[in-house]
Amino acid sequence: MLEADSLIKARYARTILRVARGADRQTAARLVSGLVGDLPHENEHPEVALLHITAIESFVQLARALNDPILVDQQKSWADATGAANAWLRAVDG
Repeated sequence: MLEADSLIKARYARTILRVARGADRQTAARLVSGLVGDLPHENEHPEVALLHITAIESFVQLARALNDPILVDQQKSWADATGAANAWLRAVDG
């Protein structure tokens, strides 16, 4: 059951990132910010929980970058968030 929970969350996060990437900055920031509160289940495997938390941290950084009107290039933040979501998904998608 935990694997299914984490798998669904990881797929959802990756999908939201794809949608956000095609949206305007303000909408993208709101979409990415919505991923931040979805914490790992308390009984999650430690390795998967760590990947999940790492992904959340990258989502926070991306949302900050998107909300910063001075920062023009968010490529690193997008790459970090996408990479963390993909690593998390690979861990749970066996």
